[in-house]
Amino acid sequence: MATSNNFEGPTINATNNASATFALLAGTDSATGTSYGLRAGGNAGRCTIDGRGNFACTGTKSAIVPISNQKKVALYAVESPENWFEDFGSGNLVSGTATVKLDPVFAETVNLGAEYHVFLTPKGDCKGLFVTSETPGSFEVREIGRGHSGVKFDYRIVARRRGFETVRLTDSKPNSLSAMAK
Repeated sequence: MATSNNFEGPTINATNNASATFALLAGTDSATGTSYGLRAGGNAGRCTIDGRGNFACTGTKSAIVPISNQKKVALYAVESPENWFEDFGSGNLVSGTATVKLDPVFAETVNLGAEYHVFLTPKGDCKGLFVTSETPGSFEVREIGRGHSGVKFDYRIVARRRGFETVRLTDSKPNSLSAMAK
C-alpha cells in the first residue's frame, strides 16, 4: 500500500507492480480537488464511486448471470444521456379502451408531472393502439379508428428520475459524474 503526494486526509492508494497506475484509491486529490469515495482501475480503464454515490466507468457496466452448464454470461446496462427510470406492465382493452394506473411506488421515483413516454405492443389482431390522457397517475390506451376490440397489450413507460429532470450529457469537469470516469 502506498500514498500519493497529491492525496490528503484518510487515503488508501494501492498500486500494481505492472505500472504506476493505481489499482484502488479512496480519498481526495489535492491537486484537482476531486473527491473519490472509491476508485479502482488500471491502464485499460477505471470505475469511480464519488462521495455522493454516483457511479461511472470507462468500460462497460454489466451483471454476470449464471446459465446452464455452470457458464456465466454478461448482460450490459442500457446507457442514456438522461436519467430515465422505466416500468413494464400489461393490460386489456375493453370495447377498444383501457386505463392503466401507474404503480404508486414507481410514481414516487419519477416526475410524472413532466412528459413521459409509453410504448405499446398489442398481443393480438387489432387496428393498432395509441396512448392518450396521460396524467401523473395513469394513462389511457385506445384502439385506432374507434375500434372496439378486447386485445391484450404490453406497455413500457419511461419517465425522468425525480430530482434529475434537467440533467443531460453532464459536462466533464472535476467532481461531475462524467469526469469521474476519465
